[in-house]
Amino acid sequence: MSKKVMNRKLTARQLRHLRLHLQLLGGGGQARTAAAVIAALCGVQAQDRAAAELALRARTSLPTRAAVTRERVTARSFVRTWCMRGTLHHLPAADVRWLLALHGPLFIATSRRRFAQLGLDERACVKSVQIVRDAAAREPLTRAAAAGALQRAGIDAPGQTAYHVLRRAALDGAICFGEETDGGEATYVLLYNWIPPERDLAPGDALAELARRYLAAYAPASVEDFAAWSGLPLSVSRCAWKLVEEREDVLVPGGTAAILREHLPLLEADSPPRNAVLVPAFDPYLLGYRSRLFAVAADQARRIHPGGGLLRPALLLDGICSATWRLARRRGRLRVVVEPFMRLSNRSERDLGDECGDVGRFLGEPVELELLSPEAAR
Repeated sequence: MSKKVMNRKLTARQLRHLRLHLQLLGGGGQARTAAAVIAALCGVQAQDRAAAELALRARTSLPTRAAVTRERVTARSFVRTWCMRGTLHHLPAADVRWLLALHGPLFIATSRRRFAQLGLDERACVKSVQIVRDAAAREPLTRAAAAGALQRAGIDAPGQTAYHVLRRAALDGAICFGEETDGGEATYVLLYNWIPPERDLAPGDALAELARRYLAAYAPASVEDFAAWSGLPLSVSRCAWKLVEEREDVLVPGGTAAILREHLPLLEADSPPRNAVLVPAFDPYLLGYRSRLFAVAADQARRIHPGGGLLRPALLLDGICSATWRLARRRGRLRVVVEPFMRLSNRSERDLGDECGDVGRFLGEPVELELLSPEAAR
């Protein structure tokens, strides 16, 4: 079926509201579990573990961050490992194998130059992964223990070598993150021991499923947005896009974007989102697209994305980044320090206070709001 452009153009506000709704940041309710959020978004970036937990906080009614740990370590309903864009993610346990089969070979291939810089050719890389796999089969493996196992096998592992070997082993589907040590250090375990085997998909089916799942959470979006989010080459992304039968195009500011046919009724609803939402660093709402101009004014872009791969925590008002924020401890008290881009309305300040209270509930300790003046925040 051809994908016609609908005779309707969404406003920038409607675009934001639909994206907020699909990403569980709107006014239509939140998920009950971390795993439900991760499944709905087809993964949540978890390079910064604390930020990933706060991304789940904004989308669920979870009581505390300890509940997130229980879901990952005890229930094992989601897995922490490398995947999209070659970065760490929380992935649904039911989907991790086909996601790794789709992304792993790409990012293994792109890492060969880095391994060459470390003095490891392809043969040495394969051997190193097997060493790590064998060591993780015996007991949960820390990075230091991985480096020791490599050294004993005659592979020099200075600096970041062990990290890159562990990453490659994870992209290869051999290992994933396990339970932290008593000292809070990450460990690595065999993926097939950590979670039971789940479904595998043929490459074409996996591409179609990934594009469909992306649109289910990030629409309206373009194929270029999908490529930026997944890290897949644009040529492969275009193939995936064509495989989604239920895709429809709509007019949006700046061009066209796709949504799933089942979401067409949402275009008429335009339900307002929660007025104030504190999203953390690397939040999916800002990571999911090639451009963030739908949510970040051009003259404030550097405050949200200063460069160097950073993406700062933001206060969303009606889906627009209106402040940055950070957690700070002063005189034994935890504070949410908010640096607004403009003076906030009384209602926004009240809603922001409620959000800070919810952050404190999630973290398990009282949190005070420290709202700087726009002039002081510059």
